[in-house]
Order: sequence, then C-alpha cells, then structure tokens
Amino acid sequence: MRGVSELTSQRYPAGAPLRRCLSGVPKDRVVGLTGVETDDIVRCAAGPDAGVPAVLIHRAPPPVSASGFVRTALDDMESAAVNLFPAWLPGGEHIYRPGGAGVAAVRALALERAARSSHFGPFLGDLAELALTGTRGGDRRVPRRAGRFTPEIRAAGLARVVADSFGRTRMVLVVPLPAALTADAEHALVAGAGWLAERGRLGVWLVGGLQHVDWGPTVGVPGGAGVPGPAGPRGGCPGGAGAGLR
Repeated sequence: MRGVSELTSQRYPAGAPLRRCLSGVPKDRVVGLTGVETDDIVRCAAGPDAGVPAVLIHRAPPPVSASGFVRTALDDMESAAVNLFPAWLPGGEHIYRPGGAGVAAVRALALERAARSSHFGPFLGDLAELALTGTRGGDRRVPRRAGRFTPEIRAAGLARVVADSFGRTRMVLVVPLPAALTADAEHALVAGAGWLAERGRLGVWLVGGLQHVDWGPTVGVPGGAGVPGPAGPRGGCPGGAGAGLR
C-alpha cells in the first residue's frame, strides 16, 4: 500500500541542515521521524524553500479506531483551510461578508479556480462558502463539518487547499505521537495515517518512536536548533504561518 512506506530506515548526518533533511523526507506516505522536535519542523516549514511542504500539526488524541483518527485529522485540516481563507482563493480577499451576493461570488470564484486547476469544483465551492459564512448552504442548522462529501474527497481537497495557501505542491500532516499509546491505539493511528496518505495524496510524518508497530520506515534527522522561522504569506497564523500550522 502506498500509504505505508517501503523506505529503508536511514539517518541524516549530524550537522546537516534541517531544511535539507526535511526536503528529502517522502511527502506522499507515512514516515516516522526521530531526532527532531515538532516546533523545529514548523519553523523550518515557515521558510521560503519550496522543497519543504506545507505543514499542518495534528495533535491527535489516542484513537479508538483508524476511522476515528481520520475523522479528527480531517476536522483539523478543514479548520486550517477555513482559517487560511482567502489565501487559497484568488479574488476572495475582496469579499468581506456573506451578505448580498457574497456567497454567490465566492462560489463562482471557487468554480473558476477549479476549472484552471486540479481542484474539485463542488467541494471547493462548499469550502469557500463555509469559510465565508461558517455554514454550508446558508442553513445554520447544518453542523459545520457535516458536509456532503466523502472522506476521500475531503482528504484530497483539503490537502490541496492547505498546500496552495503557501505556494507549495504538497501538504504534510505532522503527528506528534501521544505518550503511552496502547498497542491498539498505535495500530489504529498508523492505519488511519496510511489511509490518509494514500487517499489524500499527502504525507504523514509521525514524530517520536512507535512502541508496538514494527513497520520499518523511520528517518532520523538532526535537531533543528537555530532554524529560522520567517513570516509566511499570512502573518499572525500560528507557527509562523509560512507553511506551518499548529
């Protein structure tokens, strides 16, 4: 399965620049990372290097099931996409409120954007409306995340939106492994991460050591002391906001 890497375990030499190390970590599968802190990854991703993906930190609670991990990860991705609006929708910066023709305008912009890209128009239109209004279809009885699209569509669409927001071609979900995971919870987390990587065409980097799942692919990277964190395209976002979100 593509979501679980066949990468041979490797370690970058001490002193190698963290940005160069992260540029070489696969961005389309699940990879374990050791020897680096989550905050260092955020600071590194906030830099201008297009070889480093857009990064979203997902602090996952111990999952009961793979589907539970996927659900909470998708909710985090959706919240990030909403908060990043209108960075991913050219022209959306001129629409400030949903009243009048606001909703129709952002939906039209979304369809235009999708026609010129790999985005799925109906999904992008719904996401644009959600970002502008906080609801879908103008019905405030509809829960924010009770969308009409499958998890597969949400995963791929949200990954594209987050990557686009920072001018990157890929998004990576960085998951600091919770302490003292049970064997069942660890298996559920890894299985959910593999599903997301495969269906969403994104990377999932598991930071820390797995205790119960022996699945092989681990990349050791040096500590990130001194990694600069320049501001990204939307100042004020957490983690420097360049390509790192927490």
